[in-house]
Amino acid sequence: MAHAEMVCLGDFLKSKTRQLRGATLVATEAPCPMCAGAAIVAGVERIIVGEVAHYRGAYEWLTTQNVELVLLDDQACVDLVSDFKRDHMDRWNRFSAG
Repeated sequence: MAHAEMVCLGDFLKSKTRQLRGATLVATEAPCPMCAGAAIVAGVERIIVGEVAHYRGAYEWLTTQNVELVLLDDQACVDLVSDFKRDHMDRWNRFSAG
């Protein structure tokens, strides 16, 4: 059930005794509500999102939080997710939040 953001945050916080003040989280798609909430609780202050064409996740909610939110709207990210979705529809349907 762990998304990449959760694995990354969890691994870091296991090895540290502090929150992620000043940290930047980078995600190809917008984080889902679970990942977005975890990032805020962990103290992430900046989130860079590659694209929201496939899944907007908690993007709107993140705009209401005290976090710098950067949307790249990057075509390479859109293409990457489109290719994955096309080539691995079974995994997309089982594991994607979108």
